[in-house]
Amino acid sequence: RSHEAEALGLRVIGLSEKVLGEDHSDTLASKSLLGNAYFSQERYEEAEAQFRRVFGKRETLLGPEHPLTLLTQYNLAEALRGQHRWAEAEDHLQKVALAQLDRGDLDEAFDALEECTKIWMAQSGLNVEARLQDPRAMMEGYMGARHSFAEKLNRHF
Repeated sequence: RSHEAEALGLRVIGLSEKVLGEDHSDTLASKSLLGNAYFSQERYEEAEAQFRRVFGKRETLLGPEHPLTLLTQYNLAEALRGQHRWAEAEDHLQKVALAQLDRGDLDEAFDALEECTKIWMAQSGLNVEARLQDPRAMMEGYMGARHSFAEKLNRHF
């Protein structure tokens, strides 16, 4: 069924591009949904390609701190993380976290920081159970390991 859904999604995108244009918000939303479908199937390279295209368009059209731009950047980071491209994923997540703090959206900023912590843990050989037992210690460990990011983060408080 996923192949049928993908074919339908590609058809919708094609029609949307013809009728509404490549830069229309509905066209970009359809492309982002296709990226989500690829991601859920663990087709991370294809998801990355979709998210990169949508992120580039949204960043240009809506600005780098628009909620839809940040959501797409977050999704791009997750696709990169799925490919074990830790540094790129972490860089995007840090930018999302800082932008969310600028917007005053603490919940979204915390989600991005938590994903950064997971990346750091994977690179450090720490397990998820340790994070669940003491999430504050894990977050502090991440901040200690990422001094320059922690300094940027502290400027927000």
